[in-house]
Amino acid sequence: MKASHIQTFEPMATATAQPESAAQMAPVVVPARLIQEGEEIVLALKPSGLFILLISAPFTIAVIVLAVGAYLIDSIGLAQLPLQSLALVCLAAIALRLVVAFLQWVSRIYVLTNRRILRVRGVLNIDVFECALHRIQHTSLVLPLSERIFAIGTLVFATAGTALPEAAWVMIARPSEVHEIVVEYIRRAVPPPGQDV
Repeated sequence: MKASHIQTFEPMATATAQPESAAQMAPVVVPARLIQEGEEIVLALKPSGLFILLISAPFTIAVIVLAVGAYLIDSIGLAQLPLQSLALVCLAAIALRLVVAFLQWVSRIYVLTNRRILRVRGVLNIDVFECALHRIQHTSLVLPLSERIFAIGTLVFATAGTALPEAAWVMIARPSEVHEIVVEYIRRAVPPPGQDV
C-alpha cells in the first residue's frame, strides 16, 4: 500500500514505528510532551492543504454574494453605494478568513501511536483529544461530496461508553489508506494488564 501524501512523524526524541505505506511521507512535528515513555508514533498527519480553502468557502461565497448584490443594487439605481470601498472591505474579510483558516490548519495534528489516537487543534484555546486504542469502539470514514471531489475525507472516532462520535481527523489525504492503518492498529490493541476493555 503506497501512501506518499500521508504525513508522518519524523524521529526526534522518541522511537517511531512506520508501516511500509508510510515510508516516503512528509514529516509532521509532534510535540514531545504528547508522547508517553516507550510509545511509538505510527502516523502523524495534518489535514490536506485544501482544508484552508474548503473551510473558508461558505464565508467566501456569502461575501461574494453580498458584493454582487450590492453591485446590482447600485447598477439599477436603488441606492448609491461606495462600491470601491465595499470591494476592499469584502477582499479584506476574505483574506482575514483565509488567514484564520491557515492558523486552524497549522494548529491541527492527528497522531496514531501504538497505544493511542490523538487529535490536537485550536489556535487560542488548545483542545487535545486522546484515547487508548482498545477504547475505540467504532471508526467511520466520512466522504462528503465536497471532500470526495478532491480525494480527501474525514475519519471519525467513537469510544467505548458513548454512541456519539467524539473526535475526527478532518479532511485528510488518502483517507481510505489512513483508515486501514488505524483500523489495523485498533484491531491489534490489547488493554493493559488488569484494565477492563
